[in-house]
Amino acid sequence: MARAVRCTPVHRSRESGLPLTILRPGAFAANARTWFPAIEAERVVRLPFPELHLTPIHEADLAAAAITALDDPAHIGKVYPSPGPNPCRIGSRSMPLPPPSKNLSSWSS
Repeated sequence: MARAVRCTPVHRSRESGLPLTILRPGAFAANARTWFPAIEAERVVRLPFPELHLTPIHEADLAAAAITALDDPAHIGKVYPSPGPNPCRIGSRSMPLPPPSKNLSSWSS
């Protein structure tokens, strides 16, 4: 019987014997930028899994966690799920958006 071989990058990294700490983010907050064209054109965000609950993390927060992991040897060999601070449900299949707003500070008086 053939043995299954794991070929994931994490598995290969662990096999290397190098000291490592793994951060596992779920969703990145900046991915919401991909919604901008649909918001501008249709005022709707269309999503394949709108009922999905996510905890998006900002890239700066993930970078701060990485710096902490690199600075403290106590984190070597550990795996950290890296969710953002606030879980959210994206919404219904087509989320209607509020009317556009204008930044009043940019208007001259």
